Amino acid sequence: MKIASVAEVKAKLSGYIKASASGPVVLTKNGKPVAVLLPWRMRKKSSG
Repeated sequence: MKIASVAEVKAKLSGYIKASASGPVVLTKNGKPVAVLLPWRMRKKSSG
């Protein structure tokens, strides 16, 4: 699992999209986790 700041991901989004292909990328803001960038294959399918 890779960890990166929101500012860093904003500046290099395409690279982090590629990195998410091998696993989740945790996005942080002020050092605290705020979101996760997941590869499409790991998405949760809705039941509706």
